[in-house]
Amino acid sequence: MNRRSTFRLAYISTLLDGYNLTVSAPLIVLLSRFMNLTLIDTALLASSALIGNAIGGFLLGRLSDLFGRKTLLIVDLLLYAAMGMFSSLSVTVIEIIIFRVFLGIGIGGDYPNSSSLLTETQGNSGRGRSVGFLGTSWSIGFGLALLSGLLLYPLGPDAWRVLLFLPVIPSITVVILRSHLNESSAWKSTRDRARKENVRRIFSRELRTFTIYAATFWFLFDAIQYGISEYAPTVMKLIGVHGNTTGIIASLVLATVEVIGTLIGISLVDREGRRNVQIIGFLGISISMLIAAFVTQEYVLIAVLFALGAFVGFAPGILEFIYPPEMFPTELRGTGAGFANSMSRVGAVVGVLVQPFILDLNNGLTYLFLMYFGMAFAVLMITIAIAPETTSKAVIRETAEVQ
Repeated sequence: MNRRSTFRLAYISTLLDGYNLTVSAPLIVLLSRFMNLTLIDTALLASSALIGNAIGGFLLGRLSDLFGRKTLLIVDLLLYAAMGMFSSLSVTVIEIIIFRVFLGIGIGGDYPNSSSLLTETQGNSGRGRSVGFLGTSWSIGFGLALLSGLLLYPLGPDAWRVLLFLPVIPSITVVILRSHLNESSAWKSTRDRARKENVRRIFSRELRTFTIYAATFWFLFDAIQYGISEYAPTVMKLIGVHGNTTGIIASLVLATVEVIGTLIGISLVDREGRRNVQIIGFLGISISMLIAAFVTQEYVLIAVLFALGAFVGFAPGILEFIYPPEMFPTELRGTGAGFANSMSRVGAVVGVLVQPFILDLNNGLTYLFLMYFGMAFAVLMITIAIAPETTSKAVIRETAEVQ
């Protein structure tokens, strides 16, 4: 298959990733209609796929350096297609949680492997634009999860099963199409070296700044991103958007705004550079969070959250796909990007597990936005201090060439 086919399959699989990782938001709404979910049930349902993702990112990313991008892209999607089907057939909440942990392992492998393969096959000119579109795809997947929940809401107590089963057939279709992909020539040229590499090299003097930055910005961003997306309908209700379906609709608009933000970021990321776009994005997120913490008028707060969504899509929403693969040499690209992905999901789990308990406090929404402001501002400072510029880097060369 050619570059365009590789891009299309990466785009579709990232859309499925976005759906599967955020479907717990409408899932919780559907289940809570017929079950008495505790705070722990809610937190575990929201974080289960992310826990698996934290395991799968580094493990399957490393295996892709050893055995190839194509092989692992088939394995990871087979895993989460099977687990998606099993989760839809679950009898208890704990079964849903367990199957979604294993589903998350598969998604964890898809992130670094899809972005690495795309980085290695799209060429150096306009690479950021091509890979950045994965951010758009993820946001569309988030929107489709919310839309599916909205359409299924009027149905009976088994509507959640349909919600979880919907991505299974497309996943199997993508597996079949991926079997016809060409393996990355960049990986093939370094596979012997990759099999001799020590994983500890990503923490060597040569690479550790890149490893620290990629892991830190992604950890803190995902604590914010998933904390908001997994509980978007709940947050909207606390703001004043009453009714479960109304909260889902407002969250769907937020996902649409994120898509618009990604398109703006994509148009600038190759021209203005990764670092500058990242700085602007996290500056906007920081300001939005700080304002949201002290605004009481619901319509102003909703407008601020939509501005937040635009900035989320504009920078980290696309750079989480672009930046990490560009920081590491080919023989360690899956390992380095996979490690950063795993750390990001640890951050996501922290954000998702902590949020219900913060929201349960008096003035919990204010504390939540202040916490997220602190995280976003920390990323902004770290980006200014150590973020590399990888825009002009030839990805098949050594990372030492990054200026």
